[in-house]
Amino acid sequence: EMQCSFGSFRVPIEAVNNTIGYCKSPAWPMMSDNEHDLIVELTVSGGGYDMAMGSFFFRFVPPVVLREVVPEKIPEVAAGFVRVTGKYFPNVEGLACLVGDTSFLAAMWMSKTLILCNVTAMPGLIPGVYPLAIVYGDQSLLSRSMNTLDITIDPAISVSRIIPQYGPPGTVVAVYGTNLASSGMVWCRFGSRISPALDIVNASCIKCVAPFDRRHLDKDALAVSSNAIHFPAEPHAVFAYGAAASIISFDPDV
Repeated sequence: EMQCSFGSFRVPIEAVNNTIGYCKSPAWPMMSDNEHDLIVELTVSGGGYDMAMGSFFFRFVPPVVLREVVPEKIPEVAAGFVRVTGKYFPNVEGLACLVGDTSFLAAMWMSKTLILCNVTAMPGLIPGVYPLAIVYGDQSLLSRSMNTLDITIDPAISVSRIIPQYGPPGTVVAVYGTNLASSGMVWCRFGSRISPALDIVNASCIKCVAPFDRRHLDKDALAVSSNAIHFPAEPHAVFAYGAAASIISFDPDV
C-alpha cells in the first residue's frame, strides 16, 4: 500500500489515477505548549519502493481562533476593509475571509493576530447577519478557523436632500433619504469631522449637527454611515457655512 509520511505520521494515499493521488494530512498535534508552526519532511513509500521527497516539506499550523471583528456592521456597498483579530493567523497561500457559506473575500495578513478582510465587493450577499470565518490552504473544513464571528450587512443608505443646505456652524441639518435607521447608530461626516447623529427620527430622516469650528464661506461634503468607518466614495450632499440670520427691523411693528 502506498503511504505518505508527514514526519512520523503515516497515512494512506488515495489514488485518483496512475499519476495523481491525495494524502490527507493528520490532525495538528494538540499539545498545550505547541503554539508554533511545525514543518515536517514529506515522504512517499510503498508499492515496492521507498522514495524520500526531501525537497518537499509540509507545514502544520495551529488552529486559528477568532476574537473580534471591527466594525461588526458594514454597509451593503462600498465598505472597504474590516479588521479581524485572533491568534495563530498563518501567512500562507489561500488565505481568505469567508462570509456566509460561499463568499470568499480577499484577506491581507498583517500579523499572527491581525487580518484585514476586503469587504468592498460581496457578490450574492443581501443585508442580514452572516458568520465570518478565516480560511487558508485548500480552504476545506479542516483549513478554517475553529470559530466564527457574526458580521452584519446593513442596507445601503441613500440621501435625497438636506434642509437647510446653508447655515452657521452648529446648525441642525435634517437629512432625508432611505435606510437611515437600519442600524442602532448613524454617523454624520462633515468634511473629515465625524459625529453621531443628533436624532434618528425614522428610517427616512435623521438630524445632524454641523461642526462648530467652521468659518463663514466654508463648505463641507456631507455623508452618512451606519458604522462611522465606511462612508460612500461620493458625498451625499454639500453643506455651506454662512452667518446666522438676524432681524434688523420688522414692519408693521404693532
